[in-house]
Amino acid sequence: MNDHTQLTCEDADADALVHAVLGACAPDATVQRAISGSALQKLSDKQSSLQRIGLIAMGKAALGMAVAAEEKLGGVGGLGGVVGQIVAGVVVVPSLLEDEARQRLHTCQVFAGDHPLPTQRSIAAGQAVQDFAKTSGKKNSESIDRLLVLISGGASAMVTLPVQGVSLESVRTITQALLRKGACINEINTIRQHIDQLKGGKLAKLVRPLPTHVLAISDVIGDLLEMVGSGPCSRCRSTALDALELLKHHDLLSMVPEVTQFLQESARDEQNNAALNGEDQFDHISSQVIGSNATAIEAACDWLEAHGWHVVQKLTDVTGDADSLGQWLAEKAHELCNQHEQRVAVVAGSETTVLVGDAVGTGGPCQEVALRALIDIQGLKRVRIMTFSTDGVDGPTRAAGAMVTGQSAAKGRAMGLDSASALTAHDSYGYLHAIGASIITGPTGTNVNDVAVVMVSSVQEMV
Repeated sequence: MNDHTQLTCEDADADALVHAVLGACAPDATVQRAISGSALQKLSDKQSSLQRIGLIAMGKAALGMAVAAEEKLGGVGGLGGVVGQIVAGVVVVPSLLEDEARQRLHTCQVFAGDHPLPTQRSIAAGQAVQDFAKTSGKKNSESIDRLLVLISGGASAMVTLPVQGVSLESVRTITQALLRKGACINEINTIRQHIDQLKGGKLAKLVRPLPTHVLAISDVIGDLLEMVGSGPCSRCRSTALDALELLKHHDLLSMVPEVTQFLQESARDEQNNAALNGEDQFDHISSQVIGSNATAIEAACDWLEAHGWHVVQKLTDVTGDADSLGQWLAEKAHELCNQHEQRVAVVAGSETTVLVGDAVGTGGPCQEVALRALIDIQGLKRVRIMTFSTDGVDGPTRAAGAMVTGQSAAKGRAMGLDSASALTAHDSYGYLHAIGASIITGPTGTNVNDVAVVMVSSVQEMV
């Protein structure tokens, strides 16, 4: 959680639980822990002042990660007595954090990028990253001895540099279409890898043979490094033909002709591409996932257990349709009420999608989950279900998620609102915000997917 996170939620337990989760996922502490004892720290502690470190940081957690790296590795204003220093770099942060980043970072250029759709600012950021990488990776470069790359969720859109022949507008159009079709993040990032000059391992090739250390805060299920930020420093394990198959699967082959044409041309040269993507092309890279959804889930479970809820089930890597997850959470709520008289809870980590189609409502996956669950737990007196996105932004809304109870639907009806109609219109934000169920944090400065919690109070508490 960054210094400016202002949590708004009408439920005190939800408020406290969200604070606990975001605190555990704070990117600055995560990076400092990762650097301690790492190859970078050993170099800083033991070798000469010639160890000059370049920094590239990008994504929703870039600010906190970069500030921590500067402090830990002795950048200007950092810890004294550390020999290896960050001497230059490029940091790409969410647009709302640009001014703060310029104030807090001392050795790096700062750029803003946008999400979930890239903008011209994202292009400028991508160009800056490419330019810095090219300079750093030149043979006999006298400016940088090694490179630290910090990647977090959101980097795929925030740092964009389309291949020649594919325009920014085409990237925006195909991304928006995939989102509306309910494509998962791995599918979207697979396509991004093949139409961008930095993604899919291309950044790593630009800096080769410069020793490069990658620390990633994962926002993808399974914590696949090649999918975090679309894998700028990881070997791409998909092909242009795979990307074409995904477009075909989602009935989007004709949506953006220049994207399809570029992928078709790349697919014809697939064999040569594979030869250039061997493991030896990445022998200068060391990579580590330092934070993920598992961190958030453990923090939620710890808070619940410490406050009297026995966690009877913990799930990670939940994917698929948001509506299905909402139904499952409601089913678990009914089951727990029938089987337990004391406080119990279920916690799930997820990355769900919403098949929007032609609907014109406003919402996001977490709020869709909550609205679906609200409909199915009507009348239950002991139940609260909360869902929230750890980046603080669920879809194109102000809300991170929502907290609903067995009485939420009745509250909506009293206000003249129909929950089923709102679900059909995918207007989860409009409905949930109107009934006071929204969880609002603002941008949190991190991103480790979503958290869903079913909390069942004891029978005694209801007396």
